[in-house]
Amino acid sequence: MIRDALEIAKKDLLIEVRSKVLLNQLLPFVAVVLILFGFAVGTENRTLVDISPGIFWVIAFLSALLAIQRSFSIEAENQAKDGLLAYGLEPGGIFLGKVASIFFECVVVEV
Repeated sequence: MIRDALEIAKKDLLIEVRSKVLLNQLLPFVAVVLILFGFAVGTENRTLVDISPGIFWVIAFLSALLAIQRSFSIEAENQAKDGLLAYGLEPGGIFLGKVASIFFECVVVEV
């Protein structure tokens, strides 16, 4: 199952590197959300210091949702999920591989 998870994670990360969705979709989204929160809150230094942890977690959550949606939309096209199951991969390995690749993408976006 671990081997299956590593194969799925490697496949998903390779797809993301080739398509550059992380660069073209997630990073601009994070920048826009940061700018909008900056306008919404104002320029008071104390207010920004107080709410910056909350803003970080909102951005982390929203970017994770985009990464999850992208990851599963890849498999939804042309019934690729059925192909993975027919190939003999365990469903648990597929799930763990998806989780690992999404986690890595989120770490890259948040750092």
